[in-house]
Amino acid sequence: MSFNIGLSGLYAANKQLDVTGNNIANVATTGFKSSRAEFEDVYSATKLGSGSKTIGNGVRLANVSQQFTQGDVNNTGNVLDMGINGSGFFVLSENGSMSYTRAGTFKVDKDGYVTNSDGSARLQGYGVDANGKILNGVLTDLRIDTSNLAPKNTSTVSSTINLNSTATIIDQTINPFDPSKEASFTKQFSTPIYDTQGNQHIMDQYMVKTADNTWKTYTLIEGRNPDGSDPTLTPPVASTMAFDSSGNLVSVTTPAVPLPIVSPDLKVTGWVPGTVTNGVWTANGAASGVVTVSMDKTTQYNADTARSIPTQNGYATGQITNLTIDTSGVMLANFSNSQTKPIGQISLASAYQEAFKAQGLTAAQILLTLGDTEERRRYLNARQTISTLLAQRAVPVVNENDTVATAEIRYGDNDRLSARVASMLSADCLVLLSDIDGLYTAPPGSTPGATLVREVRQITPDIEAMAGSAGSELSRGGMVTKIEAGRIALASGANMVITSGTILHPLRALQQGADCTWFLAPSDPVTARKRWIAGQLEPKGVVQIDAGAEKALLSGKSLLPAGVQRVEGAFERGDSVIIRAADGRELGRGLVAYARGDAARIIGKKSGEIAAILGHAGRSELVHRDDMVLSKA
Repeated sequence: MSFNIGLSGLYAANKQLDVTGNNIANVATTGFKSSRAEFEDVYSATKLGSGSKTIGNGVRLANVSQQFTQGDVNNTGNVLDMGINGSGFFVLSENGSMSYTRAGTFKVDKDGYVTNSDGSARLQGYGVDANGKILNGVLTDLRIDTSNLAPKNTSTVSSTINLNSTATIIDQTINPFDPSKEASFTKQFSTPIYDTQGNQHIMDQYMVKTADNTWKTYTLIEGRNPDGSDPTLTPPVASTMAFDSSGNLVSVTTPAVPLPIVSPDLKVTGWVPGTVTNGVWTANGAASGVVTVSMDKTTQYNADTARSIPTQNGYATGQITNLTIDTSGVMLANFSNSQTKPIGQISLASAYQEAFKAQGLTAAQILLTLGDTEERRRYLNARQTISTLLAQRAVPVVNENDTVATAEIRYGDNDRLSARVASMLSADCLVLLSDIDGLYTAPPGSTPGATLVREVRQITPDIEAMAGSAGSELSRGGMVTKIEAGRIALASGANMVITSGTILHPLRALQQGADCTWFLAPSDPVTARKRWIAGQLEPKGVVQIDAGAEKALLSGKSLLPAGVQRVEGAFERGDSVIIRAADGRELGRGLVAYARGDAARIIGKKSGEIAAILGHAGRSELVHRDDMVLSKA
């Protein structure tokens, strides 16, 4: 008997060496996860049970488990070699059969598909549409498209300009504008722009100071009027810029029929792209469209007349030069024309994704840090991201971004993180699933008379004392952090409930009356949020609206740019602003969706024009009704 017990120990030691040898053999294997031999005692027993003097029957191998730790990430120099930071697996498809791996060594086959190192399986991810937008939803074989990037004509130009207020006034009755005579203009700015065929042209803007606080700007392309006519024979059309006494731009007026155009933008219409050869202009067959030159960042101060480097959204034909992959798995093709275009996004499979997929739902992981809920701009971005996912019927799975958080700037537990997210979204209820079914008057495991607290309406010192200090093996903070989460939830107007998550279908059990502790908020989330907007935020600006917009607000509508007459102040997106009627009465306060510069450009415009004016799609409301509090009459 003793010999057999001893042999079991030798056998176990041999298995331990086998596992160790396998770990050593695979030390250079990409994606390999080391294993650990786990053993268990073999008890000796009879039909009558085990006695106090019974000796065991040795040891046996219970399990060989893989250690799914982060591991080391090494730089190989191959752009398609990837390492996963955190949890998840690469998804591979071999003729429709899915497999999962942590090994990130990939290559491109002759057809451009991304495959594993032996070419037997293709990497899965999400494709893109013609505009480079990721098409989430259906996994596909990722393929690197090496075709040229089609050209894009210029439609917007923006820059920051200062015109010297002390510049000499030019009398145009004596010295009319002539692009060939420097004495007829104050300053010339040149900008490269592109037509629909990707041909580059030079657009010149000539600034002429014609009076105090008044400048004219002439726009020529390749030295010609936009329609191709000779400016020496057909005088160019000038736009007039007016400034106030502080040097701020008041208006840009361009002659037009039947009425002049007054706008912070200068629109170049009727451009016919062409070339000038030996003094003869010839159209090149390309089209152009309207070029909108943003002038709203133009000032007139006592400083040199100068302009920042202009930005424009056109480009020539591009050939792919290299490939990069960002931290979210998006594959980016870089082109010779300095453009970058997404060509696909790598998909990582995780347990929660597979679980939601089985229910016909899409899961999306979001990583937050403490700063995402405390810094205003990041707070708004996170809130908008989660709201958009919910609107797309995707389930956000939120975790703390441990890879960038430090001990000083982290939540450290999911209880407070979930409460902050609930507050961010103005949620009605927060459910905390724990290894215990609620808050007890004392630790139930060590105090026989401990009773379950069914309802909490206020976090008092007595409630805090009940929480104790020790966390369980399943959590970092135990009941203490749940009480802190309750404080955050109640302040935001959200109810919170603590119940057991160790049973099957815990939410169904909660609905059917399972034991729990409810934390009941004194007001609903909307009321709490509006109280915060009305009384706790310092207004950074003023938005004055017309009578039609006032009527819309009083009927419960959001504030659209079309109803705004003017804006004041230096506010950023998400700041609080005062909303005033046309006669100056304060109607209420709200969180503005655009910074002052962008807001000034879209006031009086229809929501459908915002994308064309700003160059990107934004919110259709200047102040959403959910972010607004109207004053009582």
